[in-house]
Amino acid sequence: MAKYTREQRQRAVELYVKYEGCAADVIRELGYPSREALRMWHRDWLDEQGTGVSSQRGERYARYTEEQKRAAVDHYLTHGRRASRTMRQM
Repeated sequence: MAKYTREQRQRAVELYVKYEGCAADVIRELGYPSREALRMWHRDWLDEQGTGVSSQRGERYARYTEEQKRAAVDHYLTHGRRASRTMRQM
């Protein structure tokens, strides 16, 4: 699955609007994305315009905080270097 930057997605959506919703023309000009991805990006863009809140699609989130990661590594190193034991304790 290809990842596209926010700027690439924005460029594709701008062309989609310019070409009056013709996904084939956008894909022909840019060489990306798929029709489904373009429609999804356009929906996100419309939501952003309506609500003023930008989409978080495609952005990574931290599953664990730095403190949690450090605590897990410290536990692993000080309690026998067993991943299963560390996972049970965390």
